[in-house]
Amino acid sequence: MECCARITDETSKLLVDVIRRELYAQERRDRRAFFDEDNDLHRTICQIAGCERVWEWLEMLSYDLQRYRWLRMCTEKLDWGSIMSQHYAICDNIVEHNADETRFLV
Repeated sequence: MECCARITDETSKLLVDVIRRELYAQERRDRRAFFDEDNDLHRTICQIAGCERVWEWLEMLSYDLQRYRWLRMCTEKLDWGSIMSQHYAICDNIVEHNADETRFLV
């Protein structure tokens, strides 16, 4: 994956910052912040991969998906810890330049 090839010390700090904000939202049980940080994590991964335009297109085309995700977050008991574990694994593998495992996880 392109993000594994392009990750640097500087951009890995961006991932760490998003994960910290996501964890903080989880600890506070702040659904809106967690939802926003989840989106920011995926946006940051696209940014690192050099796919900002693709992310912009996805944002424009995925309003229904975003609405579904938000309603699901508000109405179902989600395992936020499981989501965080997945995000840790994805980010760790990106930072380690492990494209095969990152591809599998994403």
